[in-house]
Amino acid sequence: MNKKYIFYIAKLINIYGMCAEHTLAMQQKFPELVRIRGHYDCPLNGKICHWWLVAPNGEIVDPTVSQFITKGGGAEYIPWNEEKDEPTGKCLHCGELVYKNNYFCSNVCVEAASTIYNIITYKKEMV
Repeated sequence: MNKKYIFYIAKLINIYGMCAEHTLAMQQKFPELVRIRGHYDCPLNGKICHWWLVAPNGEIVDPTVSQFITKGGGAEYIPWNEEKDEPTGKCLHCGELVYKNNYFCSNVCVEAASTIYNIITYKKEMV
């Protein structure tokens, strides 16, 4: 990684949950960087919504990667397809992304959660 990026990143504080802010600030300082949003697919924690930067040579520059357990090791950066719906949260049963303010990703998860917690759940129609 370019030394100027390394020195900039080394001075950052309060990085947890601040990827959008730090990538925007870093892009303003280094306009050659392209800002990307998507998911950091961590082998230990799964897909996490995230922002990062890409250098002109295609190298990923992630000013907040140290917030993750894997610190970039073994993780995949997956850019968001802007044509897709935005996720609105995570399934209360399995943790997968949900859309349109649903609480569960599928009726299978609704049934499983109902059985596990022995509660009556609201079944929202999946689209």
